[in-house]
Amino acid sequence: MTITKSLISTKKGDQGYTTSLGGDKLLKSDIIMECVGSLDELRACLGLIRNTIQDTANLANISSDDNNNKGQPKLNLKNFNVFGLLEIIDWITKMLILIGSACSDPENKNRKLQQYQLTSQHLEIIEKWQRKLEKEITMPKQFILSATTSLSAQIDSSCTLTRKAERRLIQLKAKYSSFQGDVIMAFINRLSDFLFVLARFAEAGNYRVMDYRNINDLKTDIGL
Repeated sequence: MTITKSLISTKKGDQGYTTSLGGDKLLKSDIIMECVGSLDELRACLGLIRNTIQDTANLANISSDDNNNKGQPKLNLKNFNVFGLLEIIDWITKMLILIGSACSDPENKNRKLQQYQLTSQHLEIIEKWQRKLEKEITMPKQFILSATTSLSAQIDSSCTLTRKAERRLIQLKAKYSSFQGDVIMAFINRLSDFLFVLARFAEAGNYRVMDYRNINDLKTDIGL
């Protein structure tokens, strides 16, 4: 029997090393790879969110308008159709690929592979989307205890992964002072805000909150 060589498994990383985009041989636990890995986790979570939205077509109060939108789902009779949200999620995912490339070569040794970089214009795009969503929701004054829908829980998970990626970026910047990551770090910070707002938008006002004013009323005999 002829054994076909795998196109995926190279066996080069079996000893715990890998090669960065900058050409350096690194332990897979190196902060560069931690950064890239945290972004991979976030992209995977965004993929789950995208598929959830697409499969259910049921974010917030979705209705169908055959005359104006050819039967495609539409949100709250506003200019927020499902496919617009899918588009922004796709765009964010592409931005994470660019950020991952920059993190994999923090000293910019391989300039040919980093021809496209984040700019202030990318920040403006995600800020614009956040402002649009904020106009559609009323945030509770209390602390958000947890998500109230499966979709918002997925989005909240992506938000925590974004903050994890932010912590890794701070560590990367501390190790590589030449890393030009100011715009990247600002973008990741904005992204966590956007995802938090998106999760609340997905809940359509049905929030689970914790009121610290009633903290003394918390039961201590639950389940006993």
